[in-house]
Amino acid sequence: TFVESEKLAGSLVNVTDNMLVVDTQIAGLTVAEFKELLKLEANNADTIEVEFEGLTNSDLVANGSKLTATARREGVEEVDVVNYQIIVLGDINANGRIEVGDAVLISRMLVGEITFSDIQSMAADTNCNARTDIGDATRIASKIVDWENYETMLSAGNVVY
Repeated sequence: TFVESEKLAGSLVNVTDNMLVVDTQIAGLTVAEFKELLKLEANNADTIEVEFEGLTNSDLVANGSKLTATARREGVEEVDVVNYQIIVLGDINANGRIEVGDAVLISRMLVGEITFSDIQSMAADTNCNARTDIGDATRIASKIVDWENYETMLSAGNVVY
C-alpha cells in the first residue's frame, strides 16, 4: 500500500502483474520519497529492503522504473524477492515528471503518428478505464494547470484506481 500524501492523487498495488501504479504531482517523486510512501508487508519477515534498478535516492521515479523488494527473516538464509514495475500515470516520456509533452504524445498516438509501448500505454491511461483517448491528454493538462482542481475531479469519482 501507499501512505496518503499530498504528492499522490492515487495509487494501486497490482500483485497479480507485479505493478505499482501511481498518480503523482507533476514534479514527480524521488526514489527516497517513493520509498517513504510505499509500505510493503510480508508474512514472517523482519525486514523488507527496497531497491530501484539503476536509480539513486535523489533520482525521479519514472514510468517503467523497476523496483526489487527483498524480505528477510533473522536467522534464516532464504529470502523472498519480488520485482515490481512502476507505472507513473501521465509520464509517457518516462522522465519522472508530468509535462505538456506527455499530453502531446497521447495526441500524436491517437492520430497514428507514433505507437506506444505497453508501458507507455499503461501510463497514458490516466483515468484507468483500459483505453487511451483525448480525455487522458486533457486530464494531464488539467493536472499541470491546477493540481488542487485535479484532486477534486478525482474525488468526484471520475477515476477508479
